Amino acid sequence: MHDQIRQSWNQLQTSVSAAQNVSAINLAVYLLLGGLLAVYIRLLYRRFSTSPSDSDSITRVFPLLTLVTIGVISVVKSSLALSLGLVGALSIVRFRAAIKEPEELVYLFLCIGVGLALGAGLPLLAVVLGFVATLFILGMHFTGRGRREQSLLLTITGDSQRHFGADGSSALGGRRAGRPLQTPAIRSRRRTRAIADRFEPARHARHDGPGDSASRPTARLRVFLRRHHLGAVRARTVYDCTHSQTTCPAFEVLDWGTARGDLASRREVKFTLPGADLGKLRSLLGGNCRRLVHAGPVSTVRSIYFDDAMLSACRANLDGLGRRRKVRLRWYDSLQPERNVFFEVKWRDNRIGGKHRIELRAARPVAEMTYRQIVDGLIDVLPAELAGHLLASSEPVAVIEYRREHFVSADGALRMTLDYDLAFYSQAGGQYVSTSFPHRLHSLVVLEGKTPIGRESELRELVHPLALRAGRCSKYVHGCRMLGLIPAAAGRP
Repeated sequence: MHDQIRQSWNQLQTSVSAAQNVSAINLAVYLLLGGLLAVYIRLLYRRFSTSPSDSDSITRVFPLLTLVTIGVISVVKSSLALSLGLVGALSIVRFRAAIKEPEELVYLFLCIGVGLALGAGLPLLAVVLGFVATLFILGMHFTGRGRREQSLLLTITGDSQRHFGADGSSALGGRRAGRPLQTPAIRSRRRTRAIADRFEPARHARHDGPGDSASRPTARLRVFLRRHHLGAVRARTVYDCTHSQTTCPAFEVLDWGTARGDLASRREVKFTLPGADLGKLRSLLGGNCRRLVHAGPVSTVRSIYFDDAMLSACRANLDGLGRRRKVRLRWYDSLQPERNVFFEVKWRDNRIGGKHRIELRAARPVAEMTYRQIVDGLIDVLPAELAGHLLASSEPVAVIEYRREHFVSADGALRMTLDYDLAFYSQAGGQYVSTSFPHRLHSLVVLEGKTPIGRESELRELVHPLALRAGRCSKYVHGCRMLGLIPAAAGRP
């Protein structure tokens, strides 16, 4: 048995020529050199990349990609049949993960180029390729240094009592300066979405370090938060701007919707009164209710309604869908939107409705902003759910204007609004908010009752002795009709 093994080993040694031994040694050297160059390219990417994505998710494949390229080219370079077989094999490969950043694609090609050079037996070409690429990367880095600012959305998940005190102070807020994190200045603002005793406070942190990628301050924040037991951190880039073009952020949140708790969930009943006598209605409501005065006895309400290209929100109302949403930006008493506006998502779930309402202050008058700047600025500050609604319905369709008077029941729980002098302004194809060429509908008067769930029957007492019939009425649908966006005979709002 031992003699047979020794004989087989001797035959194997004699069958391997000296040239083959040299070729194997060269391949091992090329693989080692390729691995070292790939690690160097990985360090180069992590240090000088401006991509906002997580660098570790892409750079981990650099060494393996280079080694595989060397091995494949070493196998097929001496055989035309193997080369054609490789082409056929690659034609059936389907890559599911998309490369989102052009810079990532360039670095991947750099690794492939190094692998091709070493697989073809040209180590000097591989080294020169890495050296020249380094020179260009350094040149672009230092010539473009300090021009870009990147903004991160940091989400901290944990118990609210651990993160925030009774006065609303944040454990992170007192430590967000650069010293504990050893990063350049980080400025943040907090928003909290409370769900029972669990919450997910989100912070927009803007990193001003010149030339740094988004992943480095994120990694340092993650280490800091772990050290202070502040929970897990997920980070993603949500906004990226240059100082020369715009100011970040475009909007500042003044109220997250806590000022009007009655908007969260309620019943709405609408009465349409074409050609009604406003004086008599005003006297009737004044006798059954008390007038609620805001800036004045009569408010002028204007709203920009956003929808998609198919006018899905409008058609959902026409089709009578039980679950639907409307997205709008509202302001009061001025023809053009100034700095203070309200972002609203009005929702309906069968007979129950409500409104998400966030008060905002713009860095400059909204009328001076393009619609793209408005939408981008809103997405930068809105909670994820509301930002998703805006992204799904981001096309400005119409500005709807009307005069409104407010009335409230004796206990303040039931509200009535009297809307009249409707006007509609088309925003289709416009770049800025337009309040020119109105389409007016003076004949329509809309009486809306807002009541807590379970007290709908009490609205009848506020309009007594009138026996009004509730019905569907959407000012937005009326506007789409008046502006010719939908056929005049399509359904009844």
